[in-house]
Amino acid sequence: ACRAAVGGVWAAERARGDLVRLDVGGAGVFAAAGGVPLAPERLAGVPLLRLAPHVCLLRFGSDVHHLRSALLEGRAGEGGALPALQEGDWPVVLFRRGIRVRHADVAPELFDLLTRISAGEGLGAALEAVVMADPERLMPLIPGWFQTCGEAGWLQER
Repeated sequence: ACRAAVGGVWAAERARGDLVRLDVGGAGVFAAAGGVPLAPERLAGVPLLRLAPHVCLLRFGSDVHHLRSALLEGRAGEGGALPALQEGDWPVVLFRRGIRVRHADVAPELFDLLTRISAGEGLGAALEAVVMADPERLMPLIPGWFQTCGEAGWLQER
């Protein structure tokens, strides 16, 4: 199915590997502790942050996570056809909400910020490293990034 959906042996193997990473990440997210979500007002003090235990960062070479969702939710097309995979750069956050593992496509810059926080970098240094690439475009996006992270419960204080 992957070979037909992707259209090549190399791409099919990469998609298969991405599916395995997605399943392993999802199992870890499902089994992880919930933790205490970060209160938005705490950001004013620039706290030391970490990813919540039920969050996993994955980057795929195709939108294999959309294919998996279509399969799990029974959204195959006419005649049982699966949606074609779209190759590209797909930064994804896996997280648990209740008892369901969800995924969110995120901007590469937000993914990079979360990766830096996950590696133990302080919030100020992580923001500076990400935003300095294009401050005029990225500075206005920061409040939305933290709103997304807060609503989804992706960040906690260390």
